[in-house]
Amino acid sequence: MNEILKARAPTTDLDLRNSVRREPGYEPKDRLSLEATESSIVDRFCARRHYSLALINTLSAEDMQLQSMPDTSPTKWHLAHTTWFFEQFILVSYINNYQSPQPQFNYLFNSYYEQKGQRHPRSQRGMLSRPSLEQVLAYREQINKGICDLLQKPELLANESRLELMALVELGMHHEMQHQELMLTDILHCLSQNPLYPAVFSAKSASGQGKELVDSGSNQFSFHPEWAAGVWCKTTIGLLF
Repeated sequence: MNEILKARAPTTDLDLRNSVRREPGYEPKDRLSLEATESSIVDRFCARRHYSLALINTLSAEDMQLQSMPDTSPTKWHLAHTTWFFEQFILVSYINNYQSPQPQFNYLFNSYYEQKGQRHPRSQRGMLSRPSLEQVLAYREQINKGICDLLQKPELLANESRLELMALVELGMHHEMQHQELMLTDILHCLSQNPLYPAVFSAKSASGQGKELVDSGSNQFSFHPEWAAGVWCKTTIGLLF
């Protein structure tokens, strides 16, 4: 699986931009609905980023530090990595003389993008007790503001660049959705190693987010090792595995 992901991954920033241009529906000549699209994408960007925070609402900082095996990643790492993606592929590219608020995060939270430099080993992500969760969440806020500011200042970009920017933000939102799924599967595996079998969500907290977890007769959502066939999770993203 890792080899497949690497084979599909863009190897340069130019490859990433070209892949966006090839996305179905990407029309750099279309100017008619540009302003409406910009307004919509800001709202959807904020909602997508907020949903990641809604998923961690019932988790402790200790929960979000766990890495139960090399093929999983800590929740805190997912929160930082998705933010790193927006920073490295959008803010760095579109803001002249961009200065990162956390330049050391480029090494810590890169995944497999070799053109972005060296990266921390995947199997050791659970060792990153620092930066703290608070620092990661602050980083998210800084990058969120940078993306929203960029989208809301169209005078900084030519129309074609604006369309390309919006396509990249769209790509970043889909990337975040992927990691929201991974956040759930990874934390389920992590908590399955705990002999108390703690729940990730209660039915009450899940209903507060407008989600249906497992079934209406269950008051907790947890993982037991005997569930070898997988975990059933009814959410807006569907069956996890």
